[in-house]
Amino acid sequence: KQTEKKIPQTDAIFDQLHALNPFADTTPGYLRLSLDTKATIRLGPYSRGGWNRRHVVACDHDFAPKTKLKLFGILLPASDDLWLYFTTVS
Repeated sequence: KQTEKKIPQTDAIFDQLHALNPFADTTPGYLRLSLDTKATIRLGPYSRGGWNRRHVVACDHDFAPKTKLKLFGILLPASDDLWLYFTTVS
């Protein structure tokens, strides 16, 4: 079953954000930030079917990655400052 694209709870969250963001932007002592995370990145000897000038041995499948990383991004909208972080996933 495919999930709904738009649900009332999501609209309520964004309504609240649209009300609070201007306050945070104009009031001293408040910091507005945006946090986002992306899909887990598997690290290992995998091949993506590309070309390489040197011979690389790769696994056929990615069943047992050496480790997994999760990417996080933090944005400060007022200054357009962006930080990217990785953390390991067990």
